[in-house]
Amino acid sequence: HHAPVARERGIVMAGVRKKPSKGGKFQGWFVDAGGKQRFFTGTRSKTETQRIADRLEDEHRQVRLGYRPAPQAADRQRHRPVEEVKAEYLAWGESQGGRGGRPWGKTHARMRQSLLRWWRDRLGLITLADLDGILPRVEEELRALQRQGRAGKTLANYAEALGAFCDWCVQRGYLASDPLKALAPFDTTPTTTRRALSGDEIGRLLEVCVPHRRLLMEMAFLSGLRAHELRSLAVDDLDVDGCGVRLHAEWTKNRKDGFQPVPAGLIGRLHDFACTGEAKV
Repeated sequence: HHAPVARERGIVMAGVRKKPSKGGKFQGWFVDAGGKQRFFTGTRSKTETQRIADRLEDEHRQVRLGYRPAPQAADRQRHRPVEEVKAEYLAWGESQGGRGGRPWGKTHARMRQSLLRWWRDRLGLITLADLDGILPRVEEELRALQRQGRAGKTLANYAEALGAFCDWCVQRGYLASDPLKALAPFDTTPTTTRRALSGDEIGRLLEVCVPHRRLLMEMAFLSGLRAHELRSLAVDDLDVDGCGVRLHAEWTKNRKDGFQPVPAGLIGRLHDFACTGEAKV
């Protein structure tokens, strides 16, 4: 409901609109240090939005009374909902957050969104102000993951997701400083040793593959393409005359077009399979 109007000095106290917007978020208001009524978009929770409005008004009242300095650029962003800023960050990443201003890959974007949601829930993040002093809690959560047996690389991915978000906020003046600047890196040395298949092992694997699967395996062994890149190849990418396959920036790891040479015999069999649907071994 609308907050009551304080007749004293004609100031309207902090409050929240009765109903949310079409997007499901509540609009709140408060009185700033200059005595002006300010509106802001809160969260989907009316109670949380009221808390934000009360906190904003209290801070501005302290500025008006001289108990604290006037807010700086980052201070004015402190009570923006984390979800709102996160949506802006993800939109930026999916538009130009990759190398050379290219979009993030689909897998990277999905993982970044998932990990940031995990951090929001674990740390109870509502506004940007909740990021202040989070280093000890972040370290505690990472240690908990470590006790669960998560690898160092996994822990580094969790830490990097939140750290990159904080860095992005600092660059835009949404945070005055990086709250995770002192976070120490994890040892990402693999705990298991992997090796390449021997020639004999590759031969035995190919012998038991059905023909079309064997073509895929041969392509993987002879080209070095990643699983996602192999899945993304289309018939039109075959270059029989050039004896290779064309790679496209939208699905390569380095986000650049390329060309991968392939042995002539394999290219010929791939072409035959594309034309007839039958793989010749």
